[in-house]
Amino acid sequence: MHDYFRQRFTTYKKCFGSISHTADTTRAIVEALGLGTYTVVGVGVAVEAKLDPLWIWGPILGCITSCGGGIIASVLRKKNIDSMRGNIEPECSLLWGLFFSFIMIWQGSRLNPNEVFLGVIFTLLGSTITMLMIRHFKITSPCMSSGSNHSPAIQKQNNIS
Repeated sequence: MHDYFRQRFTTYKKCFGSISHTADTTRAIVEALGLGTYTVVGVGVAVEAKLDPLWIWGPILGCITSCGGGIIASVLRKKNIDSMRGNIEPECSLLWGLFFSFIMIWQGSRLNPNEVFLGVIFTLLGSTITMLMIRHFKITSPCMSSGSNHSPAIQKQNNIS
C-alpha cells in the first residue's frame, strides 16, 4: 500500500512539474506578444499624432509604451520589475519600433491597408521571436554589467564591485 501512494505521488509530481514548465513557456510567449503589440501601438500613436521625424519618435514611443506595459504587468503580478534590471526588452522594442516606423514612412501618403497589416504582423512576429530567442539564450542588456543590477556608471559612482 505504501508503494502505491509513493508511485502516485511521483506520477503527480511529474505531471505538475510539466504543467509548471508549460505555464512558464506560455507566459513567456504572451509577454513577448505583448511587447510587440505595445510597440506597434506606440508607433501608431506617433503616426496618429503626426510627430516628425517619425523614425525618431516612433521607436521612442514604442519603447515607452511597451516597457510601460511590462512594468504594469509586473506590478499586477507582484513581481520584480525586470525591464529595469538588465532586461533587453527596451532595446528590442526600439529595434522593432524603428522597423515599423520605416514601414509607416515608406507607406507615406498612399497608406495601403494590406501592406500596413503585413507590417504589423511582421513586427509582431519578429519582436516575439526576438524576445523568445533572447530569453532562451539568456542575453542581457549591454548597458548592464554581468552579475549586478546596476549600470557601470552607477557602480563606479557608488564604488560597487
